Amino acid sequence: MIKIAVCDDSSAQIELVKEYFDIYETKYPKTVEATYFSLGTELLEGSRNNAFDIYIIDMIMPEINGIEVARCLRERKDKGKILFLTASKDYVFDAFVVKASDYLLKPVGPEKLFEKINQLIEEIEDERPRTVSVKTSRGEMNIRVYDILYIENVDRSPVFYLSDGTKVEGISKRGKFAEIISEFLNLHNFCLCGVSIAVNLAHISSFKRDVGIIYLDSGKELFCSRLYAKDFKAVLDRFRR
Repeated sequence: MIKIAVCDDSSAQIELVKEYFDIYETKYPKTVEATYFSLGTELLEGSRNNAFDIYIIDMIMPEINGIEVARCLRERKDKGKILFLTASKDYVFDAFVVKASDYLLKPVGPEKLFEKINQLIEEIEDERPRTVSVKTSRGEMNIRVYDILYIENVDRSPVFYLSDGTKVEGISKRGKFAEIISEFLNLHNFCLCGVSIAVNLAHISSFKRDVGIIYLDSGKELFCSRLYAKDFKAVLDRFRR
């Protein structure tokens, strides 16, 4: 699921965008999850523990304007796609200084917004590893890496839990779990959070190290072993930079 942050100081504009995303959900169910902020400072704070894929930011806001918000995100090495909303073209050249993907002039209609969102989603998907081949008892099965939430060792077999709620059971293999799934650990941004479970870093909403709980964007919660917590947090921090 693509995570989107929407930031606009106008409550009317926020409500309008919420209505648009309600329509979007009926057209493209379970594709995006939107979080809303009324100030740039709120977005910057909220994005510390949430890796958003797309930022939709109003250019003109109090306290800190949209360009400055985007600059702060880029200074953090945030690679999220940035789409500006603006009532004026006066600042559009500044948008590309902070590596924004595009801008839309207000008032924005739903179809124009949907077109741009779908374009950005395609770009995001193109930048992500495509598929991996998993050997099952029924033969080889191709799975999109991004669709995998986590992998668990069950009776010496790797079981892949997917974002649509299904699971794929790999064939039993001898050896350590980390060796069996080494491709995912080395190439596809997975990290061990225990001796028999590895999680896709791209799906982590937050990690509470003090209680050892990993929160996924699907709503699933995983436990991180105390022995793995320090290394897990270090890997997660590097992934988000």
